[in-house]
Amino acid sequence: MDTQTAAPPQVTLQALAATSTAPRSPRLAPAARPFSDFGRWVDDVTVARPGTLWRLGDWIARNRRPGQLRSEVWRACRAANPYCFKTYTVIALARRSFFLPAGEVVFEATENPTQIPQSPPQGVMLRHLEALDAHPEATFYYLEPVFASEPTMRLYPADELRAEAAGDQQDAFMLARNYGAFFRARAWAGEQQSRCGAALAAAAERAEDALLNFAAWLLPQPASLRRLEASYSVAVRQGQQAEAERLQRAIRRVRWHMTFDPILCFELPGEPGRLRFEAHWYVGTDNKTYVHY
Repeated sequence: MDTQTAAPPQVTLQALAATSTAPRSPRLAPAARPFSDFGRWVDDVTVARPGTLWRLGDWIARNRRPGQLRSEVWRACRAANPYCFKTYTVIALARRSFFLPAGEVVFEATENPTQIPQSPPQGVMLRHLEALDAHPEATFYYLEPVFASEPTMRLYPADELRAEAAGDQQDAFMLARNYGAFFRARAWAGEQQSRCGAALAAAAERAEDALLNFAAWLLPQPASLRRLEASYSVAVRQGQQAEAERLQRAIRRVRWHMTFDPILCFELPGEPGRLRFEAHWYVGTDNKTYVHY
């Protein structure tokens, strides 16, 4: 049986030229998945670092001018002692994310981080690269929600943070008012050391320390310390050893905030104040890493 094979088509130079000059479809990169609304900036809240209130009261007592407004003095105090303060960011979340509720949440924020801490999962890094590629003009943020350890581990509410900031200011001015003479005496003793010799300066410092200790017994302490010390005394009288130890640790620390379980988000120049969500991840009690994109 004979089989006929069709002749192959002839490829001419004209056909090749036509093919080479025909318009080609552009190569399309896959579009990034949309970035949902994360929330909006509310405000920044600045609080005194633990153990700095006496130093702030000292500065106010020695630098406040007659007739100067309290708000003006406090701004100057913050500017002169930046190492004594810590600023947190409050964001109103558009929706819940894992354990973070919708509404106001307190964060520590790092703007445009050069490295992302805590070894984020590969998926988080890929999502971040998508955001960098899609919106190179954006400002990127690494956020860590703030937790309080007393009495139990919990998110630190924004209202409590604002009350803490207001209490810091009130306590610093109380210390300046009640101990101003002693703060100024200590500064004077330091100035006399170079003028009158070490022996006289040491005597002046001992006298000032004695007066300061007497005043600490006689005059009221800042409200936050008074409450802790009163609770500690009750726990000791009632034999509640565990509670007394907990309160003693709290008195030493005064406040201790922790941050973990980070979030990545960004802000576009055309949408000031509005944050777009990238990823949220945390390690659970089962040592598994959970991720929300």
